Amino acid sequence: MRSGKWKLHFPHSYPQPQPAGGDGRPGKYAQLKIGQALYDLGADIGETTNLAALHPDVVARLEALRKRHAGLGDAATKREGRGVREVGRLTETARHPAMSRPSNAKGQRRKGAKNPALPPGVTLRLNRQ
Repeated sequence: MRSGKWKLHFPHSYPQPQPAGGDGRPGKYAQLKIGQALYDLGADIGETTNLAALHPDVVARLEALRKRHAGLGDAATKREGRGVREVGRLTETARHPAMSRPSNAKGQRRKGAKNPALPPGVTLRLNRQ
């Protein structure tokens, strides 16, 4: 879980190559475990110093944030989320209002036509290659 400069690792296991592969061949993997750990990414991008004991307030805030998002599920712990749709399946077909464009009968955008879905002063540019 990340928030600003903070990153909180929750206890989990993960695969680590031991030893690493070589000559285009994969190595063998060991399952390693990590406990709860808090890192300051602004000062320690390599995540080498666990600051959880020094900043229990940050740990508590990020844990609360995780609980609020628990409905999303978690692939690492195999916890299924509530109300999660099947991958690739949409419940309804809808276009975002910002993508609708005034056009002529041929479907081409009229020169100077304004997009009413965008706030004043905002321009939507589509780069076509």
